[in-house]
Amino acid sequence: MEKILGKPVDRTYFYGSVYKNDKGRFTVRYALKSCDEGWNVPIDTVLAIEIPPPEGQVNKSAKELDLDESRYFISGDDAFFGTWTDPVRGVQLYFRNMNQSLLWIKYIPTQADNARRCDGFPPFAPEAQYYLYEEMLFNNPKAGKDGGMDSLVALGLFNIVYRAKESKGKYKGYVLVYFDDKLPFKTYKKRLDQFRTYAKRMMTREGQEVEIIEGGINYRNKAEFYLLHSDRNRAVARPRSE
Repeated sequence: MEKILGKPVDRTYFYGSVYKNDKGRFTVRYALKSCDEGWNVPIDTVLAIEIPPPEGQVNKSAKELDLDESRYFISGDDAFFGTWTDPVRGVQLYFRNMNQSLLWIKYIPTQADNARRCDGFPPFAPEAQYYLYEEMLFNNPKAGKDGGMDSLVALGLFNIVYRAKESKGKYKGYVLVYFDDKLPFKTYKKRLDQFRTYAKRMMTREGQEVEIIEGGINYRNKAEFYLLHSDRNRAVARPRSE
């Protein structure tokens, strides 16, 4: 793509390449490694494009843009910025004051691209991206003798159990666990069994199920904590086959 766009003028914190043309600056996010963000695509494949709104749409409200709210999932952050996601078309609109001032437009993969997900990754649900609650090392040698197991349970696991319970069935919690090659496979399996034991006790106590998935080998060992819409439970991540 850089053959067309030229070299980027800047980089973003999240590894995006910033380009500039006569319409302004825009950002392209490429796949940097195998299964980057869970996508089974070649390295340097475009994963997202973020552009400024077309002339005439800058700082317009959702009402002024005549947006059909039924097509979008609307989420907000603690600074009251709103993300409007159309998962069918793969478009996100970002507003100041939730819906009052359009700042940028982002093109992302669609729900129909789920066939391109790598084994072991949850199905792509762009409307639920903001429910990735935590990513922690599954074994952290710097976190005491238990390798951070206490934090995995008391922070990561408890958060999604509580949030799933609070949603009254709207969301279900998932934990996706990856191993690396720094410890023997049997060591990681034993640790995963221990984590499942703690999780079972918590789920029994809280009356809330969370699915724990062994993702297989990754470039780093980690645990990812997700909340996904319950209507997507039929398409949960599959464990790696290798």
